[in-house]
Amino acid sequence: MKPRFTLANYPDGKQHALITVRDGDEVLSTHQYGSLGNPNNGVAELTPADLPAITINLRIPLPNPQAAMAYAESAMAKTQRGVYPAYDMPNQACVTYCAQVLEAGGVTGIPKNNHEAQARLLQRYG
Repeated sequence: MKPRFTLANYPDGKQHALITVRDGDEVLSTHQYGSLGNPNNGVAELTPADLPAITINLRIPLPNPQAAMAYAESAMAKTQRGVYPAYDMPNQACVTYCAQVLEAGGVTGIPKNNHEAQARLLQRYG
């Protein structure tokens, strides 16, 4: 199955990355929220239909979609318990979260730095 890595481009110029993992009929869309100035950080589900019209979607082959979903579910559970890692640009932000989900699902070679991960994903799958 191919998850969808999405870069949403908002009218105010901000960008946000999210990931949708599919395994048969099972679908899970998640994102890491937060920012440098926002101590409220974590992972939550989202509705892709609520995203702005200007988005970049990359479809990426995923050897183990169940492991990717389990990683995302674990991140949401950590958020609920208040133990999700603090937001850290460039090493724990929305793109690096997506890279972590992809890695859990068996994709290799994605850097753990937000900007490097985005560049690699766009270069390799864009």
